[in-house]
Formats: sequence, structure tokens, C-alpha cells
Amino acid sequence: MLLAVFLISRLNKDLTIHFDLLTDHTGPFQVYHAGPDSGFSEQENVTRYALANVWKKQTHELKTIRTVTQLRQDPVTQPGHLSLGSLDIRSRWGRLQLQGPELLAAMRQVHDLRVENIEPRVLQLIATGADPY
Repeated sequence: MLLAVFLISRLNKDLTIHFDLLTDHTGPFQVYHAGPDSGFSEQENVTRYALANVWKKQTHELKTIRTVTQLRQDPVTQPGHLSLGSLDIRSRWGRLQLQGPELLAAMRQVHDLRVENIEPRVLQLIATGADPY
């Protein structure tokens, strides 16, 4: 899922990204970032691991000299169920918090993911392939 992150270039480029993730299986997930003039790259990501059936607030500190305009989250690496709670992106200049319907509205592109249910605080999704983002 590509999330539109509305940051202007004069803002601090260091970001803290928090999101709540629940998956039905243990495995890796990745978070990518990109600027306005580039695509997503393997050099611009972080890989973490989720535990099956455990809600966990994931935190990623992003230190960059580039302007960040897009985030991509690959929440799982195989088919299955997952839920996303709150997404919270902070810099020293501001904060963007999205959840439920607002989080779904911020998603620009979805691949191998299908929305199963939308609640005020949670998006329930189904990964339908091996490369969901």
C-alpha cells in the first residue's frame, strides 16, 4: 500500500513512523520510503518481524537527508489475514495520524491486498498473493 505523505520540503526530513500491526502468521514485513523524484529501492527500506496473532506497535526511525513524499508498507510476505490500527508519522514540525477509513483513503495503490472490513480504528485486510503492499 502506497501512502501519500504530505510533507513540504522545508520540514525536517527525519521521521518517526509508528503503526499497529496484527498478522495471522509470524514473518517479516518491510517499510520503504521514497522522494518526489525517485521510486522505491531496496536500499531505502527497513525489515522487521511480526509475531502471529499479537497486536504490536511497530516503530521505525527514519533518518534521511532526502525529502520523503511516499511510504510503502509490505505488511506480510505470504497470503493471510492482517489488521492495521493507527498509523502515526511525526517530525519535529508536525504529525499525521490515520486509522480506519482515513487510513484507507490515504492509500494510493494496493497490490495483492483486499480490504475485508473497515472499522473506525482498524483496517482488516487479506493478503491474496506473495507480494502484498
